[in-house]
Amino acid sequence: MSTTLATMEKVLGGYESVLDVGVGTGRYAKPLTFRGLPIVGVDISTSMMAKAREKGLEDLVRGDAHHLPFLDRSFDAVIFVLLLHLVQDWVTVLHEIGRV
Repeated sequence: MSTTLATMEKVLGGYESVLDVGVGTGRYAKPLTFRGLPIVGVDISTSMMAKAREKGLEDLVRGDAHHLPFLDRSFDAVIFVLLLHLVQDWVTVLHEIGRV
């Protein structure tokens, strides 16, 4: 995980808005916020978002990755980890990620 986080930090450094699709418990988002990256998390599971809130993540939105509740080009970058195997239509999800 530390290598993944280090890579994300290097790639995302300087972005003003980052979306974590399928934020889950905040396993990746929370450490990135400690590094000063502005992360918005979206997840369909309220129980997972509750765990992320317990870790101190506040900027969370309930939403489906197939229909992200954001306007076009809302974010400078989008991350997703361990997501595509959980969704019904990964092609639609990838289009949504590109849209926002």
